[in-house]
Amino acid sequence: MSVALARAEQSNRDLDQFAAIIAHDLRSPLSTIIGFTEVLQDEFQKASPVAQDAMTRIQSAVRRLIGFVDGVLNYARLGSETSEFEVIESDDAVQAATQNLKAAITE
Repeated sequence: MSVALARAEQSNRDLDQFAAIIAHDLRSPLSTIIGFTEVLQDEFQKASPVAQDAMTRIQSAVRRLIGFVDGVLNYARLGSETSEFEVIESDDAVQAATQNLKAAITE
């Protein structure tokens, strides 16, 4: 095995490990945010509809962020593992993109 190939393979392993650590470090506070908003929703059952809507939007945004983190991690691993493609509903993808850009669209 050539030195360049060995270095490239080590670099790929390091990148994979780095991506996994970053993904974990990003997921942890996001999961905490979801947990706290769920507690707040339970505590303030009689809160205004605006407050309930805000909690739901926070949870939705955090879940999207977790999905982004997972997507970046999967992308980083793309070269090192065999990935299987899956069929998705284009309506779901458009709805997710619209939700992600809602603030910009409203603006």
